[in-house]
Amino acid sequence: MSNVLIVNSTEPICGVYQFALALSQILQGSKTHRYSHHAFKDLETLKLCAKYYDLIVINWHEKLFPWLFNETIEELGVPVAIIGGHDCYPSFEKSVHTIDCTSSNESTANSTTIPRPVRDFYPFPDPERITIGSCGFNFFSKNFQHVATVVASSFDDALIRLHIGQHPEGQSTEAIVKTVQEQLWKLQKPNIDIEVSTEFLSDEDLVAFLSENTANVFLYPPFAGEARGLSSTIDKALAAKKPFAISDSTMYRHINSEKKFLLSHFSLGDIISFGTDHIKPFWEEHSEKKLIEKFDGIVSKLT
Repeated sequence: MSNVLIVNSTEPICGVYQFALALSQILQGSKTHRYSHHAFKDLETLKLCAKYYDLIVINWHEKLFPWLFNETIEELGVPVAIIGGHDCYPSFEKSVHTIDCTSSNESTANSTTIPRPVRDFYPFPDPERITIGSCGFNFFSKNFQHVATVVASSFDDALIRLHIGQHPEGQSTEAIVKTVQEQLWKLQKPNIDIEVSTEFLSDEDLVAFLSENTANVFLYPPFAGEARGLSSTIDKALAAKKPFAISDSTMYRHINSEKKFLLSHFSLGDIISFGTDHIKPFWEEHSEKKLIEKFDGIVSKLT
């Protein structure tokens, strides 16, 4: 049994950080290896801890680990693997194994693709009133106003629940909510209400928030031609076990082969009527069990 350290950044209000946190929590279920999770802000502190582990796994993003290079990795003195695919890929020596978190690329000798960290969760019953949810950090690019348009074009009476997390580099939540309200006023839908929450939610609480809704809608822009990771929001939506609709964004590319998710192919009403049978293969592909098995295999290979 190997001791594995998962290295994270020091900014918890960040999708990259939350990915590694969810990953490490799921890996606590391993009976093959022992996993620890810690945040580090400099190389020297990491070097002090590295000697106690058989493998270091770094949840890498170039903006979060500017002090990490081929030379500094060698100073750790133990095998290192890098989690890549958060908008960018590392360019370290071939001796450093890459763990690809995009779930859609083929594994190679120096890179292994892993499932997404989708939590096991028992869903809540549907609410009596049609309730459509969405979530994301406080950026206009989350397109919450378009969520309002989709709901208003589908229903005369409904509740829109938005959880807008407060990112330190985000935009005005008040201004974002105002665009949603203005959109509903333009569409003359007085019986569609909006409920907004902004407090920090843990991974489990965010899944619960989504599971309390009839369905959920996520409408990121296309981001065509840009290097983008996958949206961790979809990990939560899959775990919530409720119907959900998406745009054609590249950040949803790991699930958009299933057209029953896509608002470019079906209405929101249609997507709700499909239920969740078409989601089951994705639950299985990204189950906690499969993620643990895959990660344990990587550790056994590298230690």
